[in-house]
Amino acid sequence: MQSITITLPDTAKQFVEDQVAAGSYASPSDYIHHLIRAEKKRQARELIEETILQSLNEGEEVEATPEWWESLQLVSKKRKLLNEDE
Repeated sequence: MQSITITLPDTAKQFVEDQVAAGSYASPSDYIHHLIRAEKKRQARELIEETILQSLNEGEEVEATPEWWESLQLVSKKRKLLNEDE
């Protein structure tokens, strides 16, 4: 695992320290790692929404069968595995 040094304003540093002190996270690194994972999930959801909207506007109609949803979940799991940073 690599390390990185960042500079934060005092208020942001205090906020991170408060999150750790509240017991939700083991360390500032753990909290930042959580933020990165959350952002990755948000971006993935955004991409899915954009893809769905684009498909609705441009693509052929596809019946959303249980098999179709299953294949979509498999693609999502594969992408997740490829994008994991651990």
